[in-house]
Amino acid sequence: MNLPGFDFHALRGKPKRYSVHVNGPWCITFEWEDDQPVRVDLERYHREEDMPKYAVRRPLRRCPTHPGALLREDILPALRLSIADAAERMHISRQTLHRILAERAAVTPDMALRLGKFCGNGPALWLGMQQAYDLWQAEERLRAEIKSIETARAA
Repeated sequence: MNLPGFDFHALRGKPKRYSVHVNGPWCITFEWEDDQPVRVDLERYHREEDMPKYAVRRPLRRCPTHPGALLREDILPALRLSIADAAERMHISRQTLHRILAERAAVTPDMALRLGKFCGNGPALWLGMQQAYDLWQAEERLRAEIKSIETARAA
């Protein structure tokens, strides 16, 4: 299968699992049964100690991805879940989840715990994505004002 922009490949071992690269060390893994993906997971593809340590430099012109976009575009479709079903499984209202998916609400620490448990990847990914998104938005909104602030120097 050729998915432009994605690293899609079979993983070694039994049962036969497949992987689609999402971002950084993250990938969606799954198995096939009866022409359908099953046991779909969002996983860290490499162990932390295997990943190179470097500062992430994001393009200044592009806003980081809102965590709701990842849920809306990749995770819920891969799991074949409706918004109502996913919300029920996380013990939240459909409206709450919809606001996050529509990028009108932020992922709070409480929601990050729910998403981390639901997706099996912990809350740090969700909080990190939200923090990067919020910081970029603030930098854009306050650019002129921040530029006019002088950096304090020790006497």
